Amino acid sequence: MKAFTAWCLLITGLVLPISDTALAETMYVTEEFEITMRTGPGVERKIIALIKSGQSLEVLSLGDEWAEVQLTSGKQGWVLSRYLTSKTPSSYVLKNLGTEHSSLKEQRDALVADTANLNDEKNRFKAELQQTRQQLDKITKEFETLKKESKEFIALKNKFDATTKNLTEERTRADSFEDQTRQLLRTQNIKWFLSGAGVLLLGFIIGFSTRRQKRRSSLL
Repeated sequence: MKAFTAWCLLITGLVLPISDTALAETMYVTEEFEITMRTGPGVERKIIALIKSGQSLEVLSLGDEWAEVQLTSGKQGWVLSRYLTSKTPSSYVLKNLGTEHSSLKEQRDALVADTANLNDEKNRFKAELQQTRQQLDKITKEFETLKKESKEFIALKNKFDATTKNLTEERTRADSFEDQTRQLLRTQNIKWFLSGAGVLLLGFIIGFSTRRQKRRSSLL
């Protein structure tokens, strides 16, 4: 009988910790409190930590008066059950909301800054586009002027080429005429020379004949 009782106590001792562990859940210290964590379930037990309101705990076993808990640091102890709640404390919620608000504010400020930068970029691109359009208009006008001047230049060039060609032809004809004139003068000079030589020769012959006739007359 004693052996059976011992086995029952042993089984109960093994099962109870498992049941307590299965009940583990996250709870919080209630509003505006700082409670004590003790080494055991009783006010006479030693205080091993002070837990502020809003701090989360893992409940290992929950009784009507005391609860065994574990801190996030891993330290275990006992606290009064009435100071625990499964609802998130409003201070903790407000703190999280404040953090989220700050984060959202930072995101909003970043978006405002990005929007301002985008507006600056848009204005810069707009100014560059306007400048590019003005340059395009200027280049277009210069191109039209150049095209017009090019047509005039081509016409002048064609006229110059035609004039140069005519001048070359006239110069060629002038050179040919000069050659012909030079040849004609050379021929004319030869004729004049021959004519003068003939006249001199004829005069010499006539003079010679006259002298011979005079000589014969004197001999007779």
